[in-house]
Amino acid sequence: MRYKNYETSVVNGVCMASGGLISLINACVLEGIPQVTDPAAFYKGLIVMIFISNILCHNIYAGLLKKYSATFMSFTSFLGPIFAALYGWAFFQEKISWHFYASVVIVLTGLYIFYRDELRCKANFEEKEIT
Repeated sequence: MRYKNYETSVVNGVCMASGGLISLINACVLEGIPQVTDPAAFYKGLIVMIFISNILCHNIYAGLLKKYSATFMSFTSFLGPIFAALYGWAFFQEKISWHFYASVVIVLTGLYIFYRDELRCKANFEEKEIT
């Protein structure tokens, strides 16, 4: 994106289409061709999932890559299980144990330390660029 000046939506589209095609081929080879019992519900769910995941979330992620490093953005993926546990608690009344709170503290501490270091490195880089 930086060197060839591609739009984030183009890069996202190529990545999602090729990844989806490879996943479909893999699923058909390993599990057989899926049988859809209610095509209307299937396609409605498919369209919603494509819009939310591929169009909305991945374009936001690609936009954030312009501001933050890829390493930091990858590190933030550790927040995924935390949100899954919170959604389970909120929607399915699942119990949250002390392990959840310990992991939240560890992940947030790691994100804070990493981001603070990233800001320091960025400031050093900009200082060298100016001089």
